[in-house]
Amino acid sequence: QNRQTSTGVPSKLYCCCSGQIFTLIKILEREGNHVTHHSHNMHHFTDNSFLLAARMWGRLVADRGSNAYVYFFSREAPVFRLYMPEQTDLYGDGGQRHFGAYHSGELAYVFDNLDLVGVGWDDDDRRLSKLVADYWISFARDGNPNGDGLPNWPSYDAQSDVVQILDATIRTEEHPKKANLDRLEKLYMESR
Repeated sequence: QNRQTSTGVPSKLYCCCSGQIFTLIKILEREGNHVTHHSHNMHHFTDNSFLLAARMWGRLVADRGSNAYVYFFSREAPVFRLYMPEQTDLYGDGGQRHFGAYHSGELAYVFDNLDLVGVGWDDDDRRLSKLVADYWISFARDGNPNGDGLPNWPSYDAQSDVVQILDATIRTEEHPKKANLDRLEKLYMESR
């Protein structure tokens, strides 16, 4: 039986991936990544729950002859100013942007309402917010995020695994987490 966990991850995959967790940590450390318990859990959850799903959806859409537009949002928003103004450094380990590019952190950029939902935004945040909001408007209107004055966002191609990187500088490149996503996808496919 292949039930789902509370996060929607098939339990067989969760057990399979959890069983491989120490192997993945060792591989990441060997590749030069510093892995703490907190950072590992955060990255593993993000990769397994959000990034792998987005990539697999992009592949599914592209395989059916439609254009998919996959992005990797890497801008570190001032998280604790956004959600907890009185606690600007939750873990005492780096300040208001230390939590990284977290799930839902892009929403203030998408709706171009940075100053309504927090403080601590800078000029790079404001530029990115304008561009991201324009991408979303173009996509909602035309089914394609590209528009006048916007950096080109190519449709997703599974072979190249090129995605749009949304950060202070928008760029198009191979998915930054490709190696780890390849490992997770292999585990997932083997667990089916």
